[in-house]
Amino acid sequence: MEEKFFQPLGMRNTVALTADFPKEKNIAAAHTIKSGKLLKVPYGQIDNMAPAGSIGSSVADMTHWLKALLANGKYEGREIFSSDAIVETRLPHSSLGEGAHPFNRRQFSLYGLGWFTFSYEGRMVVEHQGGINGFVTAVRLVPEENLGIVVLTNTDSNGFYTDLVEELTDAWLGLPFRNYAGASVAGNREQLADEEKQMRDIRRQMESKPKLPVPLSAFTGQYEHPIYGKMNIRLEKDTLFMRFEHHTKLVGTLLPKREDEFICFYNLPIYGTEETHFTVENGKVKTVTTRVSDFVENAPYVFRKLD
Repeated sequence: MEEKFFQPLGMRNTVALTADFPKEKNIAAAHTIKSGKLLKVPYGQIDNMAPAGSIGSSVADMTHWLKALLANGKYEGREIFSSDAIVETRLPHSSLGEGAHPFNRRQFSLYGLGWFTFSYEGRMVVEHQGGINGFVTAVRLVPEENLGIVVLTNTDSNGFYTDLVEELTDAWLGLPFRNYAGASVAGNREQLADEEKQMRDIRRQMESKPKLPVPLSAFTGQYEHPIYGKMNIRLEKDTLFMRFEHHTKLVGTLLPKREDEFICFYNLPIYGTEETHFTVENGKVKTVTTRVSDFVENAPYVFRKLD
């Protein structure tokens, strides 16, 4: 990446791996929002899935890449990648429907190789959004207008990164101001109120001290998932703690909610506060189903008890 892309494009403040983030002197801290409060969180260590989001860059450096994409692969007169390669990435491989927009016209929405493409007021738009621990970002190209937009934010709990893209696109195309951000703020407030109500309901259930099918000690021990690996649950001062083999800094505090269901409070806010279900057969714990926030992973993991 450094040799073939970063150096030729003059991207001097860009690194390819999250392992390099702490080495950088001028770098934004990662943040999330938990219970309405802005919290600083550790950088995500995702180099085992690096193509999905391990590059760290700046807006200035990203504009060099956008200029090359808008110039058929050329930057300052030199070809960095072929125009054929650019076209190939934009060819549709999946149809996503009409791609409705709250205000303006869209006729189609497609997915190519790492790019979403759709029509917008008669122009083709190429874009992608994404995020990792503490960051969400958006990139949009409108090739017919020679327009490129990049928005980088250092909290993973905001709608501003997409709202600003929409506002800038509309302004460039001479469309009316729609105040996308205002709608997002209203939606976020409603979501926060729903989350607070849900948490109050959960705490009421926990305070009722539900009767468990087996003693707390029966839930302790080693568990294993066929893909993820091992997880351990220990009892410390009448509370269960869950620790993971491949996430050594992640700890889940398990508090009973009802019978075989617990609420897991993760020490790293990005993983959320999630329901955790155990299966108990003939007085023995057989499995535990864990979840984390949808931002990290929307599928459950079922761990089988080994002892």
